[in-house]
Amino acid sequence: MRVANDGTLQSVGGLDIGVGTGGFANAGTTYAAGNLALHSRSTGGYTADVGGLLESGGALSITGNGTSVLNVADGGTVVGDTLSASLTRIALAGGTRGGTLSSAGNMTVSVGSLTLADGKSAVIGSKDSARLGITTLNVGGALVNNGLLFSGNDLAVNAPSIVNSTDGTSGGIAALRNATVRATTGDLTNRGALYAGHTLTASASAGTLTNVATAAGFQGTIDAGAQVDLQAATLVNHSTIHSEGGISIAATTFRNEVPGGDTRRMGTESARTAGATSYTKESGHTESGRGAGDYEVWRTPTTWSNDQEYASAMPANKPQVIGNGLVDVRFTSGSNLRGTISGGTVTLTGVGTGATFVNDDLALKHFAYTQVSEHQIYWAGLADAAFKYRDDNVTGAVTTVTTSNAVGGAGIFAGTLNGSNFALTNNGATQPVSAAKAGAAVGTAAAAAPTRS
Repeated sequence: MRVANDGTLQSVGGLDIGVGTGGFANAGTTYAAGNLALHSRSTGGYTADVGGLLESGGALSITGNGTSVLNVADGGTVVGDTLSASLTRIALAGGTRGGTLSSAGNMTVSVGSLTLADGKSAVIGSKDSARLGITTLNVGGALVNNGLLFSGNDLAVNAPSIVNSTDGTSGGIAALRNATVRATTGDLTNRGALYAGHTLTASASAGTLTNVATAAGFQGTIDAGAQVDLQAATLVNHSTIHSEGGISIAATTFRNEVPGGDTRRMGTESARTAGATSYTKESGHTESGRGAGDYEVWRTPTTWSNDQEYASAMPANKPQVIGNGLVDVRFTSGSNLRGTISGGTVTLTGVGTGATFVNDDLALKHFAYTQVSEHQIYWAGLADAAFKYRDDNVTGAVTTVTTSNAVGGAGIFAGTLNGSNFALTNNGATQPVSAAKAGAAVGTAAAAAPTRS
Protein backbone atom coordinates (compact mmCIF):
# COMPACT_ATOMS: atom_id res chain seq x y z
CA MET A 1 0.00 0.00 0.00
CA ARG A 2 1.31 3.44 -0.95
CA VAL A 3 1.25 6.34 1.51
CA ALA A 4 0.47 9.54 -0.41
CA ASN A 5 0.15 13.09 0.89
CA ASP A 6 -0.86 15.90 -1.44
CA GLY A 7 -2.05 18.19 1.33
CA THR A 8 -0.84 18.64 4.90
CA LEU A 9 0.11 15.94 7.36
CA GLN A 10 1.03 17.59 10.66
CA SER A 11 1.79 16.73 14.29
CA VAL A 12 2.33 19.08 17.22
CA GLY A 13 4.52 16.39 18.74
CA GLY A 14 6.32 13.51 17.13
CA LEU A 15 5.37 11.68 13.95
CA ASP A 16 6.16 8.09 12.99
CA ILE A 17 5.57 6.99 9.40
CA GLY A 18 6.00 3.32 8.59
CA VAL A 19 6.21 2.70 4.85
CA GLY A 20 5.56 -0.56 3.07
CA THR A 21 6.78 -1.67 -0.32
CA GLY A 22 4.16 0.58 -1.95
CA GLY A 23 6.27 3.57 -0.98
CA PHE A 24 5.69 7.11 0.23
CA ALA A 25 4.75 10.11 -1.94
CA ASN A 26 4.81 13.58 -0.42
CA ALA A 27 3.81 16.33 -2.84
CA GLY A 28 2.39 18.42 -0.01
CA THR A 29 3.63 19.17 3.50
CA THR A 30 4.50 16.62 6.15
CA TYR A 31 5.53 18.33 9.39
CA ALA A 32 6.24 17.32 12.99
CA ALA A 33 7.02 19.83 15.72
CA GLY A 34 8.93 17.08 17.50
CA ASN A 35 10.82 14.14 16.09
CA LEU A 36 9.86 12.62 12.76
CA ALA A 37 10.74 9.07 11.70
CA LEU A 38 10.29 7.63 8.22
CA HIS A 39 11.09 3.93 8.11
CA SER A 40 10.27 0.53 6.67
CA ARG A 41 7.23 -1.35 7.97
CA SER A 42 8.66 -4.67 6.88
CA THR A 43 11.87 -6.29 5.72
CA GLY A 44 11.27 -5.03 2.21
CA GLY A 45 12.51 -1.74 0.90
CA TYR A 46 10.52 1.28 -0.23
CA THR A 47 10.79 4.41 -2.37
CA ALA A 48 10.01 7.82 -0.89
CA ASP A 49 9.30 10.60 -3.39
CA VAL A 50 9.35 14.09 -1.92
CA GLY A 51 8.20 16.91 -4.15
CA GLY A 52 6.97 19.13 -1.33
CA LEU A 53 8.15 19.62 2.25
CA LEU A 54 9.16 16.93 4.73
CA GLU A 55 10.14 18.72 7.95
CA SER A 56 10.87 17.97 11.58
CA GLY A 57 11.29 20.51 14.36
CA GLY A 58 13.30 17.86 16.20
CA ALA A 59 15.29 14.90 14.97
CA LEU A 60 14.46 13.68 11.47
CA SER A 61 15.29 10.02 10.90
CA ILE A 62 14.96 8.30 7.53
CA THR A 63 15.82 4.61 7.41
CA GLY A 64 14.94 1.71 5.20
CA ASN A 65 15.39 -2.02 4.90
CA GLY A 66 16.33 -3.74 1.67
CA THR A 67 16.60 -1.42 -1.31
CA SER A 68 15.16 1.81 0.04
CA VAL A 69 15.41 5.05 -1.91
CA LEU A 70 14.75 8.72 -1.19
CA ASN A 71 14.06 10.88 -4.24
CA VAL A 72 13.82 14.62 -3.67
CA ALA A 73 12.34 16.35 -6.70
CA ASP A 74 12.97 19.85 -8.05
CA GLY A 75 11.63 22.16 -5.35
CA GLY A 76 11.38 19.38 -2.78
CA THR A 77 12.85 19.90 0.70
CA VAL A 78 13.74 17.44 3.45
CA VAL A 79 14.75 19.30 6.63
CA GLY A 80 15.19 18.60 10.33
CA ASP A 81 16.71 20.20 13.37
CA THR A 82 19.05 17.24 13.17
CA LEU A 83 18.95 14.68 10.39
CA SER A 84 20.06 11.08 10.04
CA ALA A 85 19.50 8.90 7.00
CA SER A 86 20.49 5.31 6.26
CA LEU A 87 19.28 4.13 2.85
CA THR A 88 20.39 2.47 -0.34
CA ARG A 89 20.17 5.66 -2.37
CA ILE A 90 19.39 9.36 -2.09
CA ALA A 91 18.84 11.29 -5.32
CA LEU A 92 18.49 15.07 -5.31
CA ALA A 93 17.04 16.45 -8.52
CA GLY A 94 18.21 19.57 -10.31
CA GLY A 95 16.16 22.07 -12.22
CA THR A 96 14.80 25.44 -11.16
CA ARG A 97 15.19 25.14 -7.39
CA GLY A 98 16.59 21.64 -7.08
CA GLY A 99 16.13 19.06 -4.35
CA THR A 100 17.44 19.93 -0.88
CA LEU A 101 18.43 17.92 2.18
CA SER A 102 19.19 20.13 5.20
CA SER A 103 19.53 20.41 8.97
CA ALA A 104 20.18 23.09 11.55
CA GLY A 105 22.34 20.82 13.68
CA ASN A 106 24.19 17.58 13.10
CA MET A 107 23.55 15.58 9.94
CA THR A 108 24.64 11.99 9.34
CA VAL A 109 23.93 10.32 6.00
CA SER A 110 24.97 6.75 5.20
CA VAL A 111 23.96 5.60 1.73
CA GLY A 112 25.13 3.32 -1.01
CA SER A 113 24.62 6.06 -3.58
CA LEU A 114 24.23 9.84 -3.37
CA THR A 115 23.34 11.79 -6.51
CA LEU A 116 23.20 15.55 -6.94
CA ALA A 117 22.01 16.31 -10.44
CA ASP A 118 23.16 19.89 -10.97
CA GLY A 119 24.05 23.17 -9.31
CA LYS A 120 20.58 23.53 -7.77
CA SER A 121 20.83 20.23 -5.85
CA ALA A 122 22.08 20.66 -2.30
CA VAL A 123 22.94 18.98 0.97
CA ILE A 124 23.12 21.75 3.56
CA GLY A 125 23.94 20.51 7.04
CA SER A 126 24.71 22.09 10.40
CA LYS A 127 23.34 25.43 9.20
CA ASP A 128 23.25 26.94 12.67
CA SER A 129 26.84 28.13 13.00
CA ALA A 130 26.22 29.05 16.64
CA ARG A 131 25.89 25.31 17.42
CA LEU A 132 29.08 23.33 17.04
CA GLY A 133 28.10 20.48 14.78
CA ILE A 134 29.21 18.25 11.97
CA THR A 135 27.71 17.03 8.75
CA THR A 136 28.95 13.54 7.85
CA LEU A 137 28.27 11.96 4.47
CA ASN A 138 29.32 8.33 4.07
CA VAL A 139 28.74 6.96 0.58
CA GLY A 140 29.32 3.29 -0.21
CA GLY A 141 29.71 3.76 -3.96
CA ALA A 142 31.34 6.29 -6.25
CA LEU A 143 30.25 9.83 -5.41
CA VAL A 144 29.58 12.25 -8.27
CA ASN A 145 28.65 15.72 -7.04
CA ASN A 146 27.31 18.30 -9.44
CA GLY A 147 25.57 20.23 -6.68
CA LEU A 148 26.50 21.56 -3.26
CA LEU A 149 27.67 19.63 -0.20
CA PHE A 150 27.85 22.21 2.59
CA SER A 151 28.15 22.55 6.34
CA GLY A 152 27.82 25.69 8.41
CA ASN A 153 30.24 24.02 10.82
CA ASP A 154 32.37 20.93 10.08
CA LEU A 155 31.97 18.63 7.09
CA ALA A 156 33.20 15.08 6.43
CA VAL A 157 32.67 13.39 3.06
CA ASN A 158 33.82 9.79 2.56
CA ALA A 159 33.42 7.62 -0.55
CA PRO A 160 35.53 5.07 -2.44
CA SER A 161 36.01 7.62 -5.23
CA ILE A 162 34.84 11.20 -5.62
CA VAL A 163 34.20 13.42 -8.63
CA ASN A 164 33.36 16.98 -7.68
CA SER A 165 31.75 18.37 -10.85
CA THR A 166 31.73 16.51 -14.14
CA ASP A 167 32.03 19.59 -16.34
CA GLY A 168 33.47 22.41 -14.25
CA THR A 169 30.27 24.47 -14.23
CA SER A 170 29.05 23.43 -10.77
CA GLY A 171 30.03 21.23 -7.85
CA GLY A 172 31.02 22.53 -4.45
CA ILE A 173 32.16 20.83 -1.26
CA ALA A 174 32.47 23.46 1.44
CA ALA A 175 32.40 24.12 5.18
CA LEU A 176 32.59 27.29 7.20
CA ARG A 177 34.90 25.54 9.67
CA ASN A 178 36.77 22.33 8.82
CA ALA A 179 36.17 20.12 5.79
CA THR A 180 37.48 16.59 5.25
CA VAL A 181 37.07 14.95 1.84
CA ARG A 182 38.35 11.38 1.51
CA ALA A 183 38.40 9.04 -1.47
CA THR A 184 39.06 5.87 0.49
CA THR A 185 40.14 3.47 -2.27
CA GLY A 186 40.12 5.36 -5.57
CA ASP A 187 40.58 8.79 -7.13
CA LEU A 188 39.49 12.25 -6.08
CA THR A 189 38.85 14.50 -9.08
CA ASN A 190 37.97 18.14 -8.54
CA ARG A 191 36.57 20.37 -11.28
CA GLY A 192 34.54 22.44 -8.84
CA ALA A 193 35.37 24.05 -5.51
CA LEU A 194 36.78 22.51 -2.33
CA TYR A 195 36.69 25.05 0.49
CA ALA A 196 37.05 25.31 4.26
CA GLY A 197 36.92 28.42 6.37
CA HIS A 198 39.57 26.87 8.60
CA THR A 199 41.27 23.57 7.63
CA LEU A 200 40.64 21.65 4.43
CA THR A 201 41.83 18.04 4.35
CA ALA A 202 41.52 16.09 1.10
CA SER A 203 42.97 12.68 0.35
CA ALA A 204 43.13 9.84 -2.14
CA SER A 205 45.57 7.61 -0.28
CA ALA A 206 45.36 4.77 -2.80
CA GLY A 207 44.65 6.82 -5.91
CA THR A 208 45.15 10.12 -7.71
CA LEU A 209 44.00 13.49 -6.47
CA THR A 210 43.57 15.76 -9.49
CA ASN A 211 42.73 19.45 -9.37
CA VAL A 212 41.57 19.95 -12.93
CA ALA A 213 42.06 22.75 -15.45
CA THR A 214 41.76 22.83 -19.21
CA ALA A 215 43.76 24.66 -21.84
CA ALA A 216 40.99 27.27 -21.80
CA GLY A 217 41.28 28.05 -18.09
CA PHE A 218 41.07 26.98 -14.47
CA GLN A 219 38.29 24.68 -13.25
CA GLY A 220 39.01 23.12 -9.87
CA THR A 221 39.86 25.31 -6.90
CA ILE A 222 41.15 24.22 -3.49
CA ASP A 223 41.03 26.95 -0.83
CA ALA A 224 41.14 27.35 2.94
CA GLY A 225 41.21 30.19 5.39
CA ALA A 226 43.89 28.63 7.59
CA GLN A 227 45.36 25.35 6.31
CA VAL A 228 45.20 23.00 3.31
CA ASP A 229 46.32 19.39 3.90
CA LEU A 230 46.47 17.13 0.83
CA GLN A 231 47.57 13.49 0.67
CA ALA A 232 47.52 11.04 -2.23
CA ALA A 233 49.50 8.34 -3.96
CA THR A 234 49.65 10.75 -6.91
CA LEU A 235 48.71 14.41 -6.73
CA VAL A 236 48.26 16.39 -9.94
CA ASN A 237 47.49 20.11 -9.80
CA HIS A 238 46.60 21.88 -13.04
CA SER A 239 44.68 24.68 -11.35
CA THR A 240 44.83 26.62 -8.06
CA ILE A 241 45.58 25.53 -4.50
CA HIS A 242 45.47 28.44 -2.07
CA SER A 243 45.60 28.95 1.68
CA GLU A 244 45.61 32.09 3.79
CA GLY A 245 47.81 30.04 6.12
CA GLY A 246 49.87 26.96 5.30
CA ILE A 247 49.75 24.12 2.80
CA SER A 248 50.90 20.54 3.39
CA ILE A 249 51.20 18.11 0.47
CA ALA A 250 52.31 14.49 0.80
CA ALA A 251 52.33 12.34 -2.34
CA THR A 252 54.56 9.67 -3.78
CA THR A 253 54.22 11.50 -7.10
CA PHE A 254 53.60 15.25 -7.06
CA ARG A 255 52.98 17.15 -10.30
CA ASN A 256 52.22 20.86 -10.38
CA GLU A 257 51.96 21.27 -14.13
CA VAL A 258 50.00 22.79 -16.99
CA PRO A 259 47.36 20.50 -18.54
CA GLY A 260 49.07 18.00 -20.79
CA GLY A 261 52.42 18.41 -19.06
CA ASP A 262 55.54 18.67 -21.19
CA THR A 263 54.38 18.38 -24.83
CA ARG A 264 57.54 19.80 -26.40
CA ARG A 265 58.75 18.05 -29.52
CA MET A 266 61.22 18.73 -32.29
CA GLY A 267 59.87 20.63 -35.28
CA THR A 268 60.92 20.35 -38.92
CA GLU A 269 64.64 20.51 -39.50
CA SER A 270 65.83 23.38 -41.69
CA ALA A 271 67.64 22.89 -44.99
CA ARG A 272 71.36 22.21 -44.66
CA THR A 273 73.58 24.99 -45.97
CA ALA A 274 77.21 24.53 -47.00
CA GLY A 275 79.50 27.41 -46.13
CA ALA A 276 82.64 28.69 -47.84
CA THR A 277 85.52 26.22 -48.10
CA SER A 278 88.75 27.19 -46.37
CA TYR A 279 92.22 25.98 -47.37
CA THR A 280 95.16 25.29 -45.09
CA LYS A 281 98.68 24.20 -46.10
CA GLU A 282 101.12 23.19 -43.41
CA SER A 283 104.80 22.25 -43.80
CA GLY A 284 106.87 19.94 -41.73
CA HIS A 285 105.22 16.62 -42.36
CA THR A 286 107.72 13.80 -43.00
CA GLU A 287 107.22 10.23 -43.98
CA SER A 288 109.78 7.80 -42.47
CA GLY A 289 112.25 10.64 -42.06
CA ARG A 290 112.57 11.16 -45.82
CA GLY A 291 112.55 14.84 -46.52
CA ALA A 292 110.00 17.51 -45.91
CA GLY A 293 106.37 17.29 -46.92
CA ASP A 294 103.15 19.19 -46.77
CA TYR A 295 99.80 18.67 -45.16
CA GLU A 296 96.85 20.23 -46.99
CA VAL A 297 93.27 20.57 -45.71
CA TRP A 298 90.08 21.88 -47.33
CA ARG A 299 87.37 22.52 -44.72
CA THR A 300 83.69 22.97 -45.60
CA PRO A 301 81.18 23.74 -42.80
CA THR A 302 77.53 22.74 -43.06
CA THR A 303 74.95 24.40 -40.85
CA TRP A 304 71.30 23.73 -40.08
CA SER A 305 68.86 24.21 -37.23
CA ASN A 306 65.72 22.95 -35.56
CA ASP A 307 63.23 24.45 -33.14
CA GLN A 308 61.10 22.81 -30.53
CA GLU A 309 57.34 23.25 -30.73
CA TYR A 310 54.40 22.39 -28.51
CA ALA A 311 52.28 19.47 -29.64
CA SER A 312 49.26 21.51 -28.55
CA ALA A 313 48.78 25.15 -27.59
CA MET A 314 50.40 26.04 -24.28
CA PRO A 315 47.72 27.05 -21.73
CA ALA A 316 47.93 30.68 -20.67
CA ASN A 317 47.10 29.91 -17.03
CA LYS A 318 49.82 28.55 -14.78
CA PRO A 319 49.05 26.03 -12.02
CA GLN A 320 49.49 27.53 -8.57
CA VAL A 321 50.27 26.30 -5.08
CA ILE A 322 50.24 29.46 -2.97
CA GLY A 323 50.18 29.78 0.81
CA ASN A 324 50.90 32.73 3.06
CA GLY A 325 52.60 30.53 5.64
CA LEU A 326 54.56 27.29 5.36
CA VAL A 327 54.17 25.37 2.11
CA ASP A 328 55.50 21.88 2.80
CA VAL A 329 55.73 19.36 -0.06
CA ARG A 330 56.90 15.77 0.44
CA PHE A 331 57.41 13.46 -2.55
CA THR A 332 59.44 10.72 -4.15
CA SER A 333 58.98 12.09 -7.65
CA GLY A 334 58.12 15.79 -7.92
CA SER A 335 57.77 18.28 -10.73
CA ASN A 336 56.79 21.89 -11.28
CA LEU A 337 56.19 22.41 -14.99
CA ARG A 338 55.45 26.02 -15.87
CA GLY A 339 53.77 26.42 -12.50
CA THR A 340 54.16 28.48 -9.36
CA ILE A 341 54.88 27.27 -5.84
CA SER A 342 55.00 30.09 -3.33
CA GLY A 343 54.88 30.60 0.42
CA GLY A 344 56.33 32.50 3.31
CA THR A 345 58.50 29.41 3.74
CA VAL A 346 58.65 26.64 1.14
CA THR A 347 60.11 23.28 2.15
CA LEU A 348 60.63 20.52 -0.40
CA THR A 349 61.54 17.11 1.02
CA GLY A 350 62.36 13.96 -0.91
CA VAL A 351 61.06 10.75 0.65
CA GLY A 352 63.04 7.54 0.31
CA THR A 353 66.09 6.89 -1.82
CA GLY A 354 66.37 8.24 -5.33
CA ALA A 355 63.88 11.08 -4.89
CA THR A 356 63.86 13.63 -7.72
CA PHE A 357 62.36 17.03 -8.46
CA VAL A 358 62.15 18.82 -11.81
CA ASN A 359 61.50 22.56 -12.02
CA ASP A 360 61.03 23.51 -15.69
CA ASP A 361 59.44 26.53 -17.34
CA LEU A 362 58.90 24.52 -20.56
CA ALA A 363 60.69 27.13 -22.67
CA LEU A 364 61.07 26.20 -26.33
CA LYS A 365 64.66 25.51 -27.34
CA HIS A 366 66.46 26.45 -30.55
CA PHE A 367 69.15 24.01 -31.70
CA ALA A 368 71.87 25.27 -34.07
CA TYR A 369 74.04 22.52 -35.62
CA THR A 370 77.42 22.77 -37.33
CA GLN A 371 79.36 19.95 -38.98
CA VAL A 372 82.71 20.37 -40.76
CA SER A 373 83.82 18.10 -43.58
CA GLU A 374 87.54 17.93 -44.34
CA HIS A 375 89.44 16.87 -47.45
CA GLN A 376 92.95 16.00 -46.28
CA ILE A 377 96.01 15.31 -48.45
CA TYR A 378 99.35 14.24 -47.01
CA TRP A 379 102.47 14.72 -49.17
CA ALA A 380 105.78 12.97 -48.58
CA GLY A 381 109.16 14.03 -49.99
CA LEU A 382 111.51 11.40 -51.48
CA ALA A 383 114.75 12.92 -52.66
CA ASP A 384 113.67 15.67 -55.11
CA ALA A 385 110.34 14.07 -55.85
CA ALA A 386 107.07 14.31 -53.98
CA PHE A 387 104.17 11.94 -53.91
CA LYS A 388 100.76 11.83 -52.24
CA TYR A 389 100.68 9.02 -49.75
CA ARG A 390 97.21 9.63 -48.21
CA ASP A 391 94.04 11.32 -49.48
CA ASP A 392 91.20 11.36 -46.92
CA ASN A 393 87.69 12.76 -46.60
CA VAL A 394 86.81 13.26 -42.94
CA THR A 395 83.44 14.27 -41.50
CA GLY A 396 83.69 15.98 -38.16
CA ALA A 397 81.41 15.65 -35.17
CA VAL A 398 78.26 17.73 -34.96
CA THR A 399 78.54 20.77 -32.72
CA THR A 400 75.26 21.84 -31.11
CA VAL A 401 74.47 25.24 -29.62
CA THR A 402 71.20 25.43 -27.67
CA THR A 403 69.32 28.57 -26.71
CA SER A 404 65.95 28.98 -24.97
CA ASN A 405 63.13 31.37 -25.61
CA ALA A 406 62.41 33.30 -22.44
CA VAL A 407 58.96 32.73 -20.94
CA GLY A 408 57.24 33.78 -17.75
CA GLY A 409 58.16 30.44 -16.38
CA ALA A 410 58.16 27.95 -13.59
CA GLY A 411 59.00 29.39 -10.24
CA ILE A 412 59.43 28.37 -6.62
CA PHE A 413 59.37 31.51 -4.51
CA ALA A 414 59.61 32.03 -0.77
CA GLY A 415 60.96 34.22 1.95
CA THR A 416 62.83 31.07 3.03
CA LEU A 417 63.32 28.18 0.62
CA ASN A 418 64.47 24.80 1.95
CA GLY A 419 65.09 21.52 0.17
CA SER A 420 66.61 18.18 1.12
CA ASN A 421 67.08 14.54 0.10
CA PHE A 422 66.41 14.77 -3.63
CA ALA A 423 68.18 15.34 -6.92
CA LEU A 424 67.15 18.63 -8.50
CA THR A 425 66.90 19.45 -12.18
CA ASN A 426 66.21 23.16 -12.48
CA ASN A 427 65.31 24.83 -15.74
CA GLY A 428 63.28 27.53 -14.03
CA ALA A 429 63.53 29.72 -10.97
CA THR A 430 64.24 28.51 -7.43
CA GLN A 431 65.13 31.49 -5.29
CA PRO A 432 63.84 33.68 -2.50
CA VAL A 433 61.32 36.31 -3.50
CA SER A 434 63.80 39.08 -2.64
CA ALA A 435 66.33 37.66 -5.07
CA ALA A 436 63.73 37.20 -7.77
CA LYS A 437 62.61 40.81 -7.40
CA ALA A 438 66.22 41.95 -7.58
CA GLY A 439 66.75 40.01 -10.78
CA ALA A 440 69.38 37.68 -9.32
CA ALA A 441 70.54 34.78 -11.45
CA VAL A 442 68.69 31.55 -10.97
CA GLY A 443 70.26 28.18 -10.29
CA THR A 444 70.90 25.29 -12.64
CA ALA A 445 70.98 21.55 -12.12
CA ALA A 446 72.24 20.41 -8.76
CA ALA A 447 73.02 17.03 -7.31
CA ALA A 448 70.74 17.72 -4.38
CA ALA A 449 68.53 20.62 -3.49
CA PRO A 450 70.40 22.85 -1.06
CA THR A 451 68.91 24.88 1.71
CA ARG A 452 68.43 28.48 0.66
CA SER A 453 67.36 31.50 2.61
